[in-house]
Formats: sequence, C-alpha cells, structure tokens
Amino acid sequence: MDEHVNASESDRLRFEPLRAEHAALLFEALGDPRVSRHLNREPPASIDELSRHFADVAAGPPPHLSHQRWVDFAVRAKAGGEWIGRVESTVHGEWAEVAYLFGPAHWGQGYTTESLAWLRRFLESQHGVTEFWAAWQIC
Repeated sequence: MDEHVNASESDRLRFEPLRAEHAALLFEALGDPRVSRHLNREPPASIDELSRHFADVAAGPPPHLSHQRWVDFAVRAKAGGEWIGRVESTVHGEWAEVAYLFGPAHWGQGYTTESLAWLRRFLESQHGVTEFWAAWQIC
C-alpha cells in the first residue's frame, strides 16, 4: 500500500496521509492552546500557517535527514466524520518514533490507543519496523 495515496481505517477511525489540505479540517482541533501546551510552543496562528507546516511534513525530511522517513496521518472519526487529530512517525530503519496530537474534545475516548495500535500495524507491514519509541516532554 502506498501511504501517500490510500486511506486506511481501524474500528472507529479513518486515516489519510497528511497533506496541506488537512490544515483547514484540523485547525479547530489542533489550534486549541491545550494541544500545544505540553510541546512548549504556541498553537498555529492560522490555517495558512498550519497548511505550510503540513506541506513541509508531507514533503518528507530535508536532505540532511534523508536517512529518515516521515509517515504522518490525519485522523477522522467514522461516526460523524469529524477530523479529530493526527498520528505521526519518524522511521529510522527498523525502529520508529511515534507521536500523536488530538483535539481536547476527543481526549479520554481511547482514540490515542486505537490510533497508535493501527499505526504500529501499518509501520510493521509497510516499513518493516519492529521497535517503537514514544517520548513525552514535560515543560
């Protein structure tokens, strides 16, 4: 499966490769200051700013990081079709760093667990990843 073309799904969620166009769909969820607080950064100031960021991510790593592979998805709830967040990974050969960002309205509903389980299966089958790392930064 080419992760830049196809959408995939889990029980309650749909995943699409992250593109600049997702900025308008995710701005409300990811623009909430509570999402950015633990990252020690300001939320995106505008849809255009978030769109530029998503375009950069979709383009992949810069030349000095060409040994990495960036695999990022926008996440949508099947029930109601609302865009709720994103999951991402940086693949380093057989291991990957994984992360997630969801809008506060969707916290505490098991979406993170479901998304990361789906991402793990995706990375294992599509990229041969066998080890996963996640870190949480307290600021």
